[in-house]
Amino acid sequence: MHILGRLNTPNSLQVTPSHLNITQSVLISSMKESSPPSTANKGKQESAAHYVKKRCLSLAASMGEGVGYLKATVVGLSKKLTSKTEKEATDADLQTAKMQVEATDHAEDIKKRLD
Repeated sequence: MHILGRLNTPNSLQVTPSHLNITQSVLISSMKESSPPSTANKGKQESAAHYVKKRCLSLAASMGEGVGYLKATVVGLSKKLTSKTEKEATDADLQTAKMQVEATDHAEDIKKRLD
């Protein structure tokens, strides 16, 4: 049976106004707990949009770092598997480590520019 057909049955989950009040109070309390910190310039607080944008860009930098690590690992393993000598395998390990450091440095640079 199609999922939308099941939602119209009398036994489906119903959201009552009390559920909405609980959800709203939880959201408001979590927003108060994680309110944007004040900036160093003139004691003004960041706007909510600026705070969210900065956090999303920080998340994107972290995700990019993870992709860089994954790329370094795949490149290193493929070179190590296709190496014919011990020196080529060692070079592949060194290149993997170098690529991982570069990915970390790049993500840290982006995060520093955000602050």
